[in-house]
Amino acid sequence: MGGTLRVRVAAGTALAVAAATAAAVAWPLPPVQALPALVRTRLASHGGSYVPLQRVPWALRAGVVAVEDDTFYRNPGVDVASLLRAALADLRAGRIVQGGSTLTEQLADVVIVHGDRTPLRRLATMLLALRIARTYPKATVLELYLNAVYFGEGAYGIGRAAHVYFHRPVEDLDLAQCALLAGLPQAPARYDPAQHPRAALRRAREVLAAMVRSHDIGPRAAEAALVELSRWLALPVPGPQRPVRG
Repeated sequence: MGGTLRVRVAAGTALAVAAATAAAVAWPLPPVQALPALVRTRLASHGGSYVPLQRVPWALRAGVVAVEDDTFYRNPGVDVASLLRAALADLRAGRIVQGGSTLTEQLADVVIVHGDRTPLRRLATMLLALRIARTYPKATVLELYLNAVYFGEGAYGIGRAAHVYFHRPVEDLDLAQCALLAGLPQAPARYDPAQHPRAALRRAREVLAAMVRSHDIGPRAAEAALVELSRWLALPVPGPQRPVRG
C-alpha cells in the first residue's frame, strides 16, 4: 500500500510539473532571455559589480543551496512538494503566509516580479522559474541569483556583500564568512550582524547545520566556523555541549 501511495504521489507531482510547464510555455510572460542583462543593470544601479561563479567560493555556493533550496540541482525550477505545503498554509490563512520558493523562483521574483506577493503573481513567479530552468543551466541560475539578491547594508550581489561585511574579495572568504553571507538573503535586516549579532549567529548556525545535513562539510568544520563567527561578532563561544548537528 505504501508503495502504491508513493507511486501516486510521484505521478501527481509529475503531472503538476507537466501542467505548469505547459502553462509556462503558453502564458504571455516577460521573456527570460534578457535575465542576465537585467541582473547586470540591477547591480550597476546599486553600485555593484558582476561576479562570475568560478570566483565564488565553493562553501558559499554550497551554503546557499543547502539552506535555501536543497533540491536545487534536482528540481525543474520549482519544488512541487514545498509549493503544495505553502498553498495549504495559504488556504488555511486566506492569504500568503508561507514561502516554499526555490532559488530559481527567488531569482525571478527579485529581478522580474519585484516582490509582488498576490496569488496571481506567485503563479507568474513559478511559471517564470520553469522558463528560467528550461533556458539556463543550473550553474548560470546560481550565478545570476548570487549577483541579483540583496544582502543588506546596501549590498546588492555577492561581490559587494563580501566587501561591505568583510572588506575583502569574495574569493578570499572562508567557511565562517560564507555561512554568514549565505544566511542573509532570507531576511537581510533581521540577520544584519552589525544590528542583530545574535540573530546573525543563529542564522549562520542554521546554514552550517544544513551543510552538515547535505554532507558538504563535517560537524567539526561547522563547529570551528561557528567559533570563528562567535569571536568576530564578540559573542560567547558555543561550548562543546552544543554541537552543530545536521
